[in-house]
Amino acid sequence: MLEDTDPLAKFVCAELRRLADADSDQAVSVIVEVDAPRRTVEVEQRRHEAESRSAGRQIVPETAADREILESNAAEVRALLNEVVGESPHWLRSARSFVVRATPQQLRRIVASPAVRAVWPNTQVTLSGT
Repeated sequence: MLEDTDPLAKFVCAELRRLADADSDQAVSVIVEVDAPRRTVEVEQRRHEAESRSAGRQIVPETAADREILESNAAEVRALLNEVVGESPHWLRSARSFVVRATPQQLRRIVASPAVRAVWPNTQVTLSGT
């Protein structure tokens, strides 16, 4: 799925790449995205401007083959995370990702797996004005 052969390219931000290069025992919370076929969304085209402001949208059901790839890769990543960080990761089903705390050395092992698409920082987002 992911074409880039450099495992460090799986870190989606420069901060995580720098952290992975560090010689530290400090663990950070990350989101580990499983490499699986992307979901497809179909958008219905409006026929006339007078119709509803928003076009209809639907997620195309996954094929059995796509589900099999997701389940296989998710199982592989879960086992890797159990082994590397020593605890069961939290599965985010709709994001097709796991949440774990990992050190720089552990992060380097995680991104080396072909079943991992990307690693994101797990940060809290606050919306202003709410």
